[in-house]
Amino acid sequence: MRRHVPILARLLAVLVAVAAPLEAYAETPQQRAEARRLGGEALDLFKAGDYPAALDQFESADRLVPAPTLKLHAARCLDKLGRMREAADRYRDTIAVELKAWSPKVHFAAREDAARELAKLLEEMPTLTITVVGEGASGAVVTLEGKVLANATLGEAQPLSPGNYGIEAKSGDIAARQDVVLTRGDRKKVELWLERKLAPVVADELGATVVVGYAALGLGAAGLIAGGIAGGIVLSDEAGLDARCPDRRCPPNAHSDAESFERARTVSSAGLIAGGALAATGVTLVLFDVLGADAPPSAADARAPALRVVPVVSPTWLGVQGTFF
Repeated sequence: MRRHVPILARLLAVLVAVAAPLEAYAETPQQRAEARRLGGEALDLFKAGDYPAALDQFESADRLVPAPTLKLHAARCLDKLGRMREAADRYRDTIAVELKAWSPKVHFAAREDAARELAKLLEEMPTLTITVVGEGASGAVVTLEGKVLANATLGEAQPLSPGNYGIEAKSGDIAARQDVVLTRGDRKKVELWLERKLAPVVADELGATVVVGYAALGLGAAGLIAGGIAGGIVLSDEAGLDARCPDRRCPPNAHSDAESFERARTVSSAGLIAGGALAATGVTLVLFDVLGADAPPSAADARAPALRVVPVVSPTWLGVQGTFF
């Protein structure tokens, strides 16, 4: 019996070696034949540039007979389609395939190609760094294309596939949004400001009356300034003309200066009168709007006559005109 022990051990080793490949290739001959057919068609589609159809065929073949060669080609299709993050995952799946000593050499070569191509892909994959600043930054919820991002990812470069992305940040009633386009090799940063903005003051919110009132105040101020400047000129010229024109009778050589003096005096008077009138009108309109803004008009108020104040400017008179209606 001792002479037969080595023989039995060798027979057992042979049986194990034969059983292992049978377990590794447990697919039926029909499945392997179909996988070869799909793989061949997929290669033709890949060479023709029909990457979506080729990807579908490669994945169908890999489901029938899982193989690193099929996974590698599927990763290449995803890369061609710009789906770089999915391609990276598929390359990793290829590298993770456990091979046996008797596995085909093309399977070992596929894993090596996947490792090399994955390294190149990761260098070219675009990244996006998102940060949130401002009073609402603390506790802000950030979404990328509608998906909530973990706080730990903020401020870190995130690898993404090329494409258009919408980024939003919200904190209470404060929100900010920004759109960004990523292309192969991009390294972009987006900073979202969460600050409460003051609402712009528009005419509808103030009321037409107060807007006109402030405009009148501005024009009135301008008129008063112009009148004051002209008045200063009049005062400086008046003393000289008094000396040259006794009893207000000017010699011929002083006629032009006298005419300039009269024009300046007219401008000064007009500016002061118009400026005062407009300023008074502006104050009146603003006060009317402020005093009447808090309470809605009653029915009696609606029937009561309303005051309308309009500035009037003519060649001989400046002032305001009031009417009731």
